[in-house]
Amino acid sequence: LEAFASFFGADFYGLPRNTEQITLVRDFAQGLPQLQGAPMQIQQLVAHLLQNAINAMPHGGELRVGVGGVEGDAIKISVSDTGKGVPKELRERIFDPFFSTKDLPSQVGMGLALCYGIAEAHHGRITVESEVGKGSTFTVLLPAAPPRGHLY
Repeated sequence: LEAFASFFGADFYGLPRNTEQITLVRDFAQGLPQLQGAPMQIQQLVAHLLQNAINAMPHGGELRVGVGGVEGDAIKISVSDTGKGVPKELRERIFDPFFSTKDLPSQVGMGLALCYGIAEAHHGRITVESEVGKGSTFTVLLPAAPPRGHLY
């Protein structure tokens, strides 16, 4: 979390950061297959989800990041926060370009739209579960790379 926050700076998007009050919990499964896709795009997708989670917790909280496998040769990436949450009536729009739940004019609402586009371009999907006042969980399912064949 510290490396992520310092990469974006203390005032990314004009919001003050107090990452010392955010607890990072990692749950990375072992022995997963390789992920199929463009590594930089997937890294960008995860970075946007992490930034949104941090933004949702201006007074601190818990940030959970998980990577695991699911049936059907897919990789599941999840990012959860204990932040503000997204009201039900807004959830269906949060992946729309230029839609933002933030009150700052500098927030153009492209982060989650970009995440959605990257997931779709990789033949995956992104979903959100959220409860106002309790937080949100974004789940990304992406295809695993096929096992490498052996040539004899």
